[in-house]
Amino acid sequence: PAGVRDAGEMIVTIRIRLRRDGKVESADILDDNYDNDANFRTMVESARRAVLKASPFLALRSFSDDYDQWRDVTMTFRPPV
Repeated sequence: PAGVRDAGEMIVTIRIRLRRDGKVESADILDDNYDNDANFRTMVESARRAVLKASPFLALRSFSDDYDQWRDVTMTFRPPV
């Protein structure tokens, strides 16, 4: 998000669980202390919203036979600065 101080130093890690149809079942933040820093919390919530907004991941439907390989994904967000 615009205006977040030290955004280039913030890395957000999210564990995403997907259903077979590509819809996001859950998007859990793996960073422990994100509640302690308002700027980091802003980054975390922005990353989570991006994941939820991208749901469903339609391209994954073509790989339904490989569902066990992509149903649980860890994604790392590093903002370009």
